[in-house]
Amino acid sequence: MPNVWAVTRNEEKYPEPESFHPERFFKSEGTLNEDTVLYAFGFGRRICPGRHMGDLMVWQVIASALATFNISKAKDKNGNEIDVDPNACTDSFACYPLPFECTITPRSAQAVSLIRSAASVARESLK
Repeated sequence: MPNVWAVTRNEEKYPEPESFHPERFFKSEGTLNEDTVLYAFGFGRRICPGRHMGDLMVWQVIASALATFNISKAKDKNGNEIDVDPNACTDSFACYPLPFECTITPRSAQAVSLIRSAASVARESLK
């Protein structure tokens, strides 16, 4: 079984691998570099045949969410931001972040309309 955890923490390729630095995936002129995450879809003969569609769908979902919602830190009862602990993860074979609080609000009235319309279409398709 490949050690994907080690691959993603190669300090020669990703300096400070435990720190959040999205700019590491951009070229100096601001365009995306050629770094891909193909290792997330397996290796060799057993690589996922749906990897291209999966990669594009994740991109589309993230872009849609960021286009329609403001996502920020949650605030406590005194109005102070609640920091997210980047090290709060499960301690198991499949490591993932523990639940945390955040604030998600629509960016505009037009975004609210778009979100409600999409939800309505999704509900109808489930019938």
